[in-house]
Amino acid sequence: HQMLKNLKLGTKLMSSFLSVAIISLIIGIFGYVQIHKLDAADTKLYRQIAIPLGQLTTISTDFQRIRVNTRDIVSAEKDDRDEFAQRIKNLSNSLDTEAASYEKTLFSDEGKKLFKEYKDAEVAYLDTVRKVVDLASQGNTAEALTLLKGDANVTSRKFQNAIAKLVESKIKQGKLLSEGNTSLARGAGWLMIGLSIAGTIVAFILGIVITRSIVKPVSALAEDASRIAEGDLQVVITVE
Repeated sequence: HQMLKNLKLGTKLMSSFLSVAIISLIIGIFGYVQIHKLDAADTKLYRQIAIPLGQLTTISTDFQRIRVNTRDIVSAEKDDRDEFAQRIKNLSNSLDTEAASYEKTLFSDEGKKLFKEYKDAEVAYLDTVRKVVDLASQGNTAEALTLLKGDANVTSRKFQNAIAKLVESKIKQGKLLSEGNTSLARGAGWLMIGLSIAGTIVAFILGIVITRSIVKPVSALAEDASRIAEGDLQVVITVE
């Protein structure tokens, strides 16, 4: 309090403005940090969940198209079999490309384990598909049909289940990340409100203290001036 009394009027006013500005700056910096955290969390959700789900959609679509073309090559005319075989080869390559891109997005042990199961199922299924294609291309349609209804059907179901598990895992991870982002946003919101309230209270208290340190001597001076104006020349004006 004594320190405030010793300060000049201009210094007191400047100090009050500076104090409020510093409080506002602190709140602003904290708000920026929280927004940056939310942005990073949303980016993580997009890169680790949204993009991989798109890749799994492509994988699932390619798989279904391979199934259809493998079925059709068995019953296709001899002149059309090469076209079906090439289509199956292209779709198989697309599967490998998307799977390689998907693998780069994995970050959990569970996801890596499920992906290994997926790769094992993919290899088994595509190996059977190649055998069906070879038999059909050679004109052994009866053997190709038997393999299609047997091993190809079994490996197909296992591969489809492996894809479904990957999708289910990603959705589960996405839900957890989304809940974490919601919690982060809620916590940041309440902290911002708390800081704003605290900043307002501190600014209010500083305002009262500084205002009193200014008003009190000015009021005393005004009272002395009023007494002098009334003719009391015995007034002693004390300048602090």
